[in-house]
Amino acid sequence: MSLSKDEGTRSPHLPESQSAQPAAMSSTWRRRRAAFALALGLAVLAGGAAALYFRSGPDRLTDRPAERSTTERIKMLARQAETLEPSLHPQELEACLVELTEARPDDPEWWKRLASLHVGSQRSTDAVATYRRALDAPLPAEDSDRLRLGLAAQLIEIGDLPAARIEIERLRELGMHHPQFSVCVTRLLRLEGKSAEALEYLTRSIPPERRDASVFLMLGLLEFDLEHFAAARDRLAESARLNPFGELAQFKLAECARLLGDAEKEREHRARYQSLHTARSEISLLTMRLRRDGSLDADQKRRLAESYAAVGNDAQSEFWSKQTQTEVPAGDQPAGRSGASSPDRSHRDD
Repeated sequence: MSLSKDEGTRSPHLPESQSAQPAAMSSTWRRRRAAFALALGLAVLAGGAAALYFRSGPDRLTDRPAERSTTERIKMLARQAETLEPSLHPQELEACLVELTEARPDDPEWWKRLASLHVGSQRSTDAVATYRRALDAPLPAEDSDRLRLGLAAQLIEIGDLPAARIEIERLRELGMHHPQFSVCVTRLLRLEGKSAEALEYLTRSIPPERRDASVFLMLGLLEFDLEHFAAARDRLAESARLNPFGELAQFKLAECARLLGDAEKEREHRARYQSLHTARSEISLLTMRLRRDGSLDADQKRRLAESYAAVGNDAQSEFWSKQTQTEVPAGDQPAGRSGASSPDRSHRDD
């Protein structure tokens, strides 16, 4: 029996509808597989683009909301640190600087400002703690060395001479040659009762052209310890010339004049010392009252302006003179970049 063309292409065992079913299923599967492959390819491309976006540099990470929020917070704190006046807002400034050191432990600026705030307010124990925390932070070597020098100075200030010597020896091993390092070593030797050794060391370490007021002051104190009163007078007089607002130099100059029999010079230097001491005591008293009460009356502001002028702090003197006539917004106050809560510390004896 002969078959037609259509009949010859069908299976002799299955009906026509069942014979066409595998071909239809195969076509559907191919379409689904192509769609799945396309979706998978798009997902891989999207993932690669995201990885490239987030790996393109640390700045691009700030596009993420959490990172962007942290960056804005740091910027806001930095602005506050620049505008807060230490003598008026010491607690707020300290809290701001503490948060900045925690958020940016690799930035030496905030560690230096915080330590300076503690030193300026004569909180040596807190300064020591801040310096020690800073030395554990990932800071550049040069900044770490300067902070370690500050630590050694404050350890001397609180009388922990063994710990100070450890830090000084570390700095010596690191090759520290800064003039203030030599002054720090000299202070330690003097407190250990080695004034002659200290004098020889300081004279050798810092040539005359590099000596500032603090170096001449220390040289004068050492000469005085050794009862070289004429030499002490000359060294102290140079210190007073470079820094006319140093109390200790004036006090020791009065003592030298007394021991050398110069009554007129003794009266002159003692009066100068008393003037500086009284002005600084007034500043301390009035700033404490300001923190306690939150404000000062016009007479107190005038006295504060005069006291700052007496110790050579012209910026604070001008600020408080204006305050006697009108209230000045916090943002217009001197920024106090040093971070010291007693701005007259810029002219204090080292």
